[in-house]
Amino acid sequence: MSSRIQFERDLIGDTSGHEHRAWAWVVSSARATFSNRLGWLVTAISVLGALIAAAPRALFAGPATFALLFVLTGLRARSRPALGGKVPILLPGAWNYSDLRARALIVRLGAARQAIDQLVDGAPRGPGFDLSGIAGQVSKLERHVVVLASRIEYLGLVLSPQVRGMWTPIREPDPADPAKMSLDKEAEALVDLAERTLSTLEDLPPKLAALQLRRLEACDDTTTSASADATCLLDEVRTLSEALSDHPRDATDGASA
Repeated sequence: MSSRIQFERDLIGDTSGHEHRAWAWVVSSARATFSNRLGWLVTAISVLGALIAAAPRALFAGPATFALLFVLTGLRARSRPALGGKVPILLPGAWNYSDLRARALIVRLGAARQAIDQLVDGAPRGPGFDLSGIAGQVSKLERHVVVLASRIEYLGLVLSPQVRGMWTPIREPDPADPAKMSLDKEAEALVDLAERTLSTLEDLPPKLAALQLRRLEACDDTTTSASADATCLLDEVRTLSEALSDHPRDATDGASA
């Protein structure tokens, strides 16, 4: 599908053209794979080992590790239900937008998705730590931001045509024109709505992390017992220290014996 057709469909709220399931799966798996420190660690060790031992075959350990991580990450992504029951869309590139406000929204949307994906991928497995129900509106909110960014881009075609560089109007719009002033307000309202929607996604990772921490704490009493055990240990050390201070001679004789 051409970018022009997809842009027109985004304007009316139809984001189905972004549902490239196979490609989205490949892109998300590759991003998670190359952000994994284990792959880079094995690669560094294999390069160092190949240089020291003069064994070129050791260089294959790095690519093999990344290939294995890619497969495991992909299988995990396929087994994990989509957030909100919706297929995650393949986000459009920021270069598809000439309006700086729309471009900034798409860049931030990509960063928010990456943060959410990292938190979900790193979460403990099991029904007690499932996040799909909590983050059920993630995919829907992402689609809203894409639609709003497209509409902001569309208004930018009229309000700031020289920024887009796609066409040259017969004359510049009059800043005092009531129609232009109305469009300016419409654009600002769209930007404000997109900002609020995007802020919800950006605020989600720390809130979900706090929720997971509460769930982990509910599994045992480590949080409360750790402080009590540390206090108990310090009390025992203090008691022994006071006992030795009260009987320094006995302690010295005992050590000599």
